[in-house]
Parts: sequence; C-alpha cells; structure tokens
Amino acid sequence: MGNHDMDLSVSLARENWRRQFPRFQRRWNSLRYGNLLFLMLHSESDTRPGSPQRKWMESHLDRLPAGIDFFVVTHHPSYTRFTSRRHSRRSSEQRLAKFLEERQKTVQAKIFELSGHVHNYERYQNGGVMYIVTAGGATPYAVPREPGDFYGDTGPTYHYCKFTVKGRHLKFEMVKMVGEGMEAKWVVKDAFELTKTPTRKDTF
Repeated sequence: MGNHDMDLSVSLARENWRRQFPRFQRRWNSLRYGNLLFLMLHSESDTRPGSPQRKWMESHLDRLPAGIDFFVVTHHPSYTRFTSRRHSRRSSEQRLAKFLEERQKTVQAKIFELSGHVHNYERYQNGGVMYIVTAGGATPYAVPREPGDFYGDTGPTYHYCKFTVKGRHLKFEMVKMVGEGMEAKWVVKDAFELTKTPTRKDTF
C-alpha cells in the first residue's frame, strides 16, 4: 500500500480488498515462495524503531530461514534522483534504508528493495542492498541520471521487471518498450545476475 491507497477517493477499493483478503489484518504482509521471501510494506505507516511495522520487520529478519533470497517491497523508494514536493526521498525512507543496510551485514540472504511512486526506472546499490524503482506505466517523470548509475537512459522508460530464479541463481531483467505504435519492441535495457553459494559472499 502507498499514498494512493490512503486517499479517501479509493476507500471503496480498500474495502473490497479487505473483503477479498480477510486474512490480511495488517496493511503490511509477508509471502514466501520457494526460496524468496517478500515483505510487502506499507510506506504510509511508521517504520521507526519501536513501531509495529518495524517490530514486524525485525521479527522476520531475526528468524530468516536458510536459503532465502530476500525481497522488500514498498511504494515509496528509499533512493531516487527525482526531486519534487511530493516525490523526494522522505526521512522515513532514509531510516528504512539505514535499517536494511545494517541488517544486510548480519544476514546471508540478499536484500532487495522494489518500489514505485516515481514514474520511471532507477537502480542503485548502497550498503550491500539493491534498490530498484519500477514505476514504468504511468505518466513519466524526468529522472536525472549521473555517470556510474546502473541505468542511464534519459526520457520515459515504459517497462516491466522480470525475475527468474532457478535454485540459488537469480536473474533480473528490466524490459523497456522501445519505439512507438506497431514499430514498438520490448528490449532488455538493464540486467544483473546473482548466484548464491554457501561458501562465498554474494556478488553482482
């Protein structure tokens, strides 16, 4: 859930969601699928130390099963180069990034943060955590790019992200729509692979 889900104009959608998924009593939830663990965070709820959502995250990290590739999913990104009144990196996301990076030092699983909110594509790595902003279907924002960024294309990036996991090997692809109309094609414009073994550190 993000800021749009908290808008009064979509209160009916929230009620429909609660009726469809009655077992989700919180606005943040977890899902394990094979060796992946998804934590779907609620970026409009507090993540400061001592808050219910923070305690919930800590409990998952404290008892993280062996063999998990770890995902955090949230609406607002912890890292973005886009700045505006409503889309700059907030203090709450900065605290979340600091928390994730401190925990990355102590867990064997690889931590990713998948977020939206900023209508474009960005990818950064800091403190061992991979941050991916993927919001490529709405009216695009002009994200400034800098030398050394994983992805440097300017302009709109209508895209989707694809993860393929086979055992301990994970492959990521960002697939971008290139061209217009009948001439448009889907092209892989950013990618990385990660292989996890029990005897060496994760490397990109």
